[in-house]
Amino acid sequence: MGKTLPWLLSVLLAIGCGVLWFGLKQKDEEIASLRMQYNNLVQEANSKIAYANQPAVPVTASVHKAMFASGSVLQVRSTSDKTIAVTLLIERGSQRKEMPLTIDGGLGKNIGENEGWAFISGDKFTITMPEHRPYGGTIP
Repeated sequence: MGKTLPWLLSVLLAIGCGVLWFGLKQKDEEIASLRMQYNNLVQEANSKIAYANQPAVPVTASVHKAMFASGSVLQVRSTSDKTIAVTLLIERGSQRKEMPLTIDGGLGKNIGENEGWAFISGDKFTITMPEHRPYGGTIP
């Protein structure tokens, strides 16, 4: 027993060190994973805050029945005192159309069949402008 006891203690000590090392390695991996999750959440939050702090596109929109054409007309009116350049994205199911618009301050543009799109109920529109939150809606 005298010669096996030191050997047995050495084996048990080696096993204990291995278990301790493996446990610490697992904790390091968990910490790295939690750090990555935290960084992703911070990046997402910062992105949402930056988006929320952008000004809205300076426009309003209204819809009325076309007088001399089919469908409805979307009137996009600038609420800015300056001329603005925006992009109008129109969607109907899988159909999409983009139209660049330049609108003088305080004035509006009518978009309907004569401009290439006769609006119908359910059409979606989005008006975008660089560094601004988009403005949009659905035709009633």
